[in-house]
Amino acid sequence: MDVQFLQQATEQVISCRQVLKYTYVFGYYLPDGKEKTLFEHLQEQLERSTETLSEMSELPLAKVLEKRAEIVNYQRFTGKFMQGLLEGVESGLTGHDGTA
Repeated sequence: MDVQFLQQATEQVISCRQVLKYTYVFGYYLPDGKEKTLFEHLQEQLERSTETLSEMSELPLAKVLEKRAEIVNYQRFTGKFMQGLLEGVESGLTGHDGTA
């Protein structure tokens, strides 16, 4: 059986959790304001997506195989969201550095 998609989903969950581990520290040191509010919202969305993907990949094998397309799509969505969050942090989420 081709279950490589399940391995990819699991690897995506691991990558997201590694990124999330560092976002908590980053968010702690962000000054209050629009940037922090947006960052915390995006962080929360990544947490939710990661947990959903994790739950999907932990279903019984018969269910996992049934939901293969859904899992593959969600894995791609979660990966792109994580990448967008990382790029946003790198370039500034609100398009400016927060100084007046």
